[in-house]
Amino acid sequence: YWQVGNEPSVLYKSDFDDLQRITYLAIKEACPECTVLIAGPHGYFSNLGYVSSFNYNFKPILVDLAGQYVDVMDFHWYGCADGRYRLKDWGGTGQDVVDFIRSALTDNGFDANIPIWITEMGSYSGVPEFQPFQTERQQAMDYFKRYIYSLSNGVDKIFIAFGLMEGFKHDDRYFDHTGLIYDGEFAYDQGLGVKKLAYYTYKKMTENLEGADWSTITKLRDG
Repeated sequence: YWQVGNEPSVLYKSDFDDLQRITYLAIKEACPECTVLIAGPHGYFSNLGYVSSFNYNFKPILVDLAGQYVDVMDFHWYGCADGRYRLKDWGGTGQDVVDFIRSALTDNGFDANIPIWITEMGSYSGVPEFQPFQTERQQAMDYFKRYIYSLSNGVDKIFIAFGLMEGFKHDDRYFDHTGLIYDGEFAYDQGLGVKKLAYYTYKKMTENLEGADWSTITKLRDG
């Protein structure tokens, strides 16, 4: 699996469609069986809303690619443990983001069944700079919901950002608190190597759901 670049936007990567095309053709020539993702757009938690930001920043790339040079679509999704796991356009249209992205893909010539991944998914505990306090319990519950909801709504793979242990830029911001194991830094940290509730929740979830057939899911309640 190959993915080149990260969170492209026409604002500062106006030729990203060319990079994707060149990369795709080179990889397929060297390894026809390899899978090529497109770099995922970021979460767009702005006042504009997700849909408006996606349409402005990322959709032109899909238009230029015209249904080619992508095997897997990727997007990123973060936020607080306040229901963001539902993948809705917060502060915007209220649309389901997965449905919206799939429509954007098919409208521009991509296969209706192209896989969709989330290669950056986050929830946190503690109090990162500029974010409200969240307990270990809130983080654990949020991660569980984010996985179950996403997988049952057409997302094929999800990756926690950025690893099992905390620590990213070590600046006490969001990404320094999304791990499942403490790194010994900042407020509310329980000590280097101490496992959070989210660690055990994630472990139990994967043990129970290994090999599950998500195509047979029956939704009893949505949110």
